[in-house]
Amino acid sequence: MNLFGRIQITVWFLLLADSGWTQATAADPTTPAALIEQCQAQEDNDPTAAMDLAQQVMSMIQAETQPIQYGQALGCLGWAQASSDLTEAARASAYALENLALNLPDSLQGVKLQRRAGSVFHRIGDRISAAENYDAAMVEASRLSLVEEQIPLLVNLGVLNSEMREHEQAIETYYEALNLMETHEDFRYQPPVLFNLAATLNGQQRFTEALKLFQQVAAMINEHWPKSRVAQVYSGLAASYTGLDQLTEALDYAEQSMAIYQETGSFNVDYHNVMSTVASILSMQGEQLAALDHADRVKAYFTDPANKQAVTGSTNPVHNLASTYARLGHQETAIEMYRLAIEIDREVQENFNQQIMAQMQVRLDDSQNRQELAALKSQRVNDQIQIQAAEHNRKIMLVIASALALMLLVFLWWQQLTKKKLTQMAMTDSLTQVGNRRAIRDWVLTRKPSVQGQRLLWLVDLDDFRTINDEHNHDYGDFVLQQVAAALQQLTNAQRFLGRWGGEEFMLITDDITAAEKDDFSTELLRVIANTPTHLNGAEVKLSAAVGLSRVGGQSPSAWNMAMYQADKALATAKHRGSNCVVMATGN
Repeated sequence: MNLFGRIQITVWFLLLADSGWTQATAADPTTPAALIEQCQAQEDNDPTAAMDLAQQVMSMIQAETQPIQYGQALGCLGWAQASSDLTEAARASAYALENLALNLPDSLQGVKLQRRAGSVFHRIGDRISAAENYDAAMVEASRLSLVEEQIPLLVNLGVLNSEMREHEQAIETYYEALNLMETHEDFRYQPPVLFNLAATLNGQQRFTEALKLFQQVAAMINEHWPKSRVAQVYSGLAASYTGLDQLTEALDYAEQSMAIYQETGSFNVDYHNVMSTVASILSMQGEQLAALDHADRVKAYFTDPANKQAVTGSTNPVHNLASTYARLGHQETAIEMYRLAIEIDREVQENFNQQIMAQMQVRLDDSQNRQELAALKSQRVNDQIQIQAAEHNRKIMLVIASALALMLLVFLWWQQLTKKKLTQMAMTDSLTQVGNRRAIRDWVLTRKPSVQGQRLLWLVDLDDFRTINDEHNHDYGDFVLQQVAAALQQLTNAQRFLGRWGGEEFMLITDDITAAEKDDFSTELLRVIANTPTHLNGAEVKLSAAVGLSRVGGQSPSAWNMAMYQADKALATAKHRGSNCVVMATGN
């Protein structure tokens, strides 16, 4: 049971991973080195002053003659611009820093500048560009055996993987960072890595591992830690203990976390997340009235339109609240919260997909611009050589043409690969990883059946699925849908297509089931659903389904709409007959 979820990673940890840039203060406070140090000291607290200092340095030196200091000033400028929400200006600075770092000889400072470019991209939310810079810096740091730089890069990559929902990769990256720290006795980044890893493990319901790590973090707390960070650690401990059903300890840490938020006056989404955890624990301990009081206060905050951005900006906190109401017997409120949780999940996923696709396109456009710039520079060189020697110029032109052709091929390949990936994302159901409505419709309207008039539409609706969600929880319901999708996928082949139509409904399109084979396939379909494994954390249900069957009379949209209408009517008849059966549409 995911009672708290992942604790959101904050900029505090990113700043830790970006430490170590400051150089020794020069005797003259007006030298570029001294101005860069001042800029880095002010880039978060006074970004306007930091931007002025960075531009002053960049007016004093040239990138060609002093690339390291120029890059440091450029990095400070980009970070300060990001801190001031000047997103496009920060993006331009990050691109310039990236180009500068790529042209430097292999060195420690080159790796640092590459990572700095990644951190600016990361700060403005451009995760695709950030990942490319972090990965490039990591490859170079590994090749040069720069362990001091590998550790913070692993921290950056771990945070980025968590944000991109690649949780297993994030866990692997954090453990790799911890192993490097242990091997080289460099523990500067240990607290944030332990915290991030424990929070990610909690989100993956690996509570035993998470608890040990949170206990290590708690032992490191001192008077210098921000109180909000201490509250998050206690919240993580509460989540781990709750997941292990150690409710007394869980309640103690949750109440300590709430007390810190109350003391600091931070009645934000994190505070209400902890309050939701307290409500859940109290409901499991039988404290009905206290649990309901906490749950109602959390519900009021989560449903207030003024708090929508904060609620959708964190790990979806509403699932836990819905489970608490269900446990308290307030089924109508629980259903209302389940619906809100589903709406938040869908909105967050859609926003995430849109951001990633937009960032990939921007990165692709930038790659194309670089190629065009390279072509222009090559042409200028070619003109100069042509004046000196026509024959020599001809040879150079052949080399350039070959290089440009190769670059074009690489670009076209990358563009095609990106387009394919974006199309796949748009045609896949994010929960079950089978096709979505768009994929189903595309398959039917673009793929011609081998035997005309033999295409069948099987509309499958799982029985009593709402009861499964109500009696267990939404996470378990999602697990059941994933298991059913995997089981039904075994029935597909080159002439069959499976997709999720919506909710607990799946759709199977077959081109190879004849009229004589229809009944046997119906029996097999119901058997596969009934035998789907559903055991998870002590919960298990028996599944059955009602199936509406219709024939698709052609490839036109009208034929598709008619088949859908008939299958839906047949499904209603199947449900009326008591479900666990297949009903063929009248007239088919």
